[in-house]
Amino acid sequence: MFETPAVVEFVGNMALQLTQKLTVYVHGNDQLAEDIQGAMVKPRTRIAFETRKIMTLALAREGSSEMILTFEDGTQTREAFLVRDLRCEEEAVQGSPS
Repeated sequence: MFETPAVVEFVGNMALQLTQKLTVYVHGNDQLAEDIQGAMVKPRTRIAFETRKIMTLALAREGSSEMILTFEDGTQTREAFLVRDLRCEEEAVQGSPS
């Protein structure tokens, strides 16, 4: 997870150069979604927020950037690409039991 709303907006603006629509996944953190929306300089109609927790993340197929996200309710969505903060993965690995 990116640390501040300003970083999310900065990275989001870069991602919007590659796509017509951006979804910001906040992994169940409603407050973060509100903080990001409140920090935006202007309303962004091309940005949507998804607050459900992500249970799994998988490549749709080998050699592709397309990802399949599975939410805690079992529903899935596909994304052409994801922009992630890799430090979160590192922390998750460090914090997981051996």
